Amino acid sequence: MGSIRDENPENSQVSIEDVTKVLKTRTRHFNLDVTNCNWSSIYRSHHRHITTFRYRKHYFLLGDAAHIHSPVGGQGMNTGLQDAYNLAWKLAYVLTHSPHDHLLDTYHDERFQVAKTLVNTTDRMFSFISNPHWFIRFCRLYITPYLLRFLVQPLLNSSHRLRQLIFRRLSQTGITYCSSKIYDYGASAGNFHRNTPLPGDRFPYVIFEPCYYHFVIFENVQRSTKVNLFIELIKVKYSKLIRIHEGNLPIQFEGAILIRPDGYIAYRTTVFDINHFQAYFNQYFPQEIS
Repeated sequence: MGSIRDENPENSQVSIEDVTKVLKTRTRHFNLDVTNCNWSSIYRSHHRHITTFRYRKHYFLLGDAAHIHSPVGGQGMNTGLQDAYNLAWKLAYVLTHSPHDHLLDTYHDERFQVAKTLVNTTDRMFSFISNPHWFIRFCRLYITPYLLRFLVQPLLNSSHRLRQLIFRRLSQTGITYCSSKIYDYGASAGNFHRNTPLPGDRFPYVIFEPCYYHFVIFENVQRSTKVNLFIELIKVKYSKLIRIHEGNLPIQFEGAILIRPDGYIAYRTTVFDINHFQAYFNQYFPQEIS
């Protein structure tokens, strides 16, 4: 794989002679030769994304139709799959349970920022890798390898937190929707420890039945009258939407957390305020579900 200068015409082709000449120059110490080329093509890297993931209320764009970028980092396919997952469960819920489609607006709110960040990140990385400027090339070939070997690698070896941060970034398990405007109403009720996950965070490493919301009550919650009334409300009005889990998870958090079908936290509470919960949840499912 190699880069072609911008001044080449759009319909230019790269011949085997061109490749052989460059290869011999770059590998002169190894005496390599090219004798046959079965296939070659010119790949043009594009970096762009659409401005809305939901168009005219009836059309949804995802994957390569919504964002396209260089293959640096290997993030493209996973991003498209997450687009589909985010949209699929919302479509299913609106078709099955909700008289209006406000929930579908959250698809753009959540996935647009992910696509924007991805395109900008891969664009900067690709520009650094392919930039022909002499200084950038000098840094890439002679400085970056030493930085990776003597600075980055020792840091990775000694810091579990840094390794975890990089893993979460590359695996995309660290994606959060905390900054999305859909939570402006306030999907938290009560006071929480600073380490308690926020609405919009991915709930860590617990797999639930994917067709429901899941209301998880943790072991440290005392079963007061208010808690019992809250649970009874869910059983009576939202039994087709929400499954209840009590104290059977190896995770210690405060209060209770409502988890979406895609594994992200929708709501959390330590005060079990029925009115607050209904005001939040009825934004998407306004009618009582029996």
